[in-house]
Amino acid sequence: MKTDRKIELRKQLKKSGEASIWETNISNLVAKIYHSMMPEQIEKLNTMVANKPDISTLSSKHISIAWPDEILVDEEERCVGFLMPYVDGKTLVNVYNPIKREKEARGVNWRYLYGVAANTALIVKALHAKQYVVGDIKPENFLVNSEALVSVIDTDSFQIPKLTEGELLEVYRCPVGSKEFTPPELIGASFIDSIRLQAHDNFGLAVIIYHLLLGGKHPFSGRWTGEGADPSIDDLIHQGSWLYAPNSKLQVTSGTIPLEILHPKVQEYFHQCFTQGHSNPNARPGAEAWFRVLKEAYEDLADCGAEINHQYSKHYGRCYWCEMRQKLGGHDIFVPLGPKFTPSKEIHFPAPKKNSIPVKALIGAGVALTSAAGLIVTLNLSSFQTAETLQLPTLPCRNEPLPPSDFEDNRLALNEDLNRPPASGRGSTNLYNSTGLYVARYDGEFLNSERNGCGTLTFASGTRYVGEFRNDKFSGLGELTWKNGDRYVGEFENGKCHGRGTYIFADKTFTSGEWRYGDKVGSNLTCNYGG
Repeated sequence: MKTDRKIELRKQLKKSGEASIWETNISNLVAKIYHSMMPEQIEKLNTMVANKPDISTLSSKHISIAWPDEILVDEEERCVGFLMPYVDGKTLVNVYNPIKREKEARGVNWRYLYGVAANTALIVKALHAKQYVVGDIKPENFLVNSEALVSVIDTDSFQIPKLTEGELLEVYRCPVGSKEFTPPELIGASFIDSIRLQAHDNFGLAVIIYHLLLGGKHPFSGRWTGEGADPSIDDLIHQGSWLYAPNSKLQVTSGTIPLEILHPKVQEYFHQCFTQGHSNPNARPGAEAWFRVLKEAYEDLADCGAEINHQYSKHYGRCYWCEMRQKLGGHDIFVPLGPKFTPSKEIHFPAPKKNSIPVKALIGAGVALTSAAGLIVTLNLSSFQTAETLQLPTLPCRNEPLPPSDFEDNRLALNEDLNRPPASGRGSTNLYNSTGLYVARYDGEFLNSERNGCGTLTFASGTRYVGEFRNDKFSGLGELTWKNGDRYVGEFENGKCHGRGTYIFADKTFTSGEWRYGDKVGSNLTCNYGG
């Protein structure tokens, strides 16, 4: 298959010894142009184009597998490369390595990393379902975005089966591999002459998951206590000598994050892969099994009460990251964002503070949502954007509030006529807290002596709500604006931000998404400020 379109190569994005990646005149498609091609490479690409896996995820705009889309030929009809979807993101090392994470992705936390691990497993699962083998499975070949959605690249290096009438006739082999991610049975072997198995991928996948969950450490690293010079990681892989192997000659170091902080089933899977799997590759858990156990472990996470960027396994019972911070003299491998905010029970509250982290580097926590097809976990996370082109819903209520000067004295209401709300129709009334302190004024519609319909509630603190009310509460569409300029526009229920909504900060950055009873789904941002 070849494209009948004329493709314009506009800008070279990347160059390697094998090929170059080019921006093209077609939106969201890039071209991979080889310096030279062998006949077998062309056959392999034609097979891949004709047998595409499901490259989409829950998000229709996200590409999880950068698969060849169309063959490209030159004017002499010679194959020169292929078109593929453009994917963007950070390599996994930028989110699991604490030093790189502090510079590249400051809002990342353990919940996010669990989501990345689960998404990576599901991509491998989707490939294995089509009998493809990644072969060179390594962190550099996986990119992740701010929502923990993962994309695999360099797909033309995969091992691809050639099927004729359902029978496997031959495979187009994966000619490459990477140190420290190659299983013991392939160490020292010629990759170009080796048939890769899914069990081989399962080893590399487990190493990546270990990196993601345990601070970027390799399972076959530690302090060597055996005889002679320190062996390389590949030597230890070949021997089966990982940190928690029986009679291991590796010992933990001061920087080791203990395996015991993980969910027990995750611990068990690492033992199956690196201990039993050393002599029996088929004992290694597969990608689908990894996804199931990671999802269970994700749901077992608890939030730390002292630091909103910390989570811990309920099985472990306490926040290890707080313990580690104390051991490291106050240094936190997850950028601290402060204690979880719990508003008081007064009727008016200060505006919540946005995390003080760079907008472009922000990656937050998330919530897992499994697609009907079971393909991917989507984590809707706090990814702030600029509000230059923000489209907000049209609000049905646009009451004009009284000027703030009418509310400067919040100690008592001077106008006694406003202390008795009308039974129905339009009117105004003052609101007080349980101690008799004046806190707000309502101007709008009433029904059965309650705020019902369109109205404006202006607090003595300067906070203001304009929108729909039901039974004295914010319910329906509305806009809540704080004195500092922050505002929320969207749906409310029972006095809380609930449903679809957008939080716009005073600096014109914003975050949109789903809210549940005052909390943004998959984020530490709260909006529990109702009347």
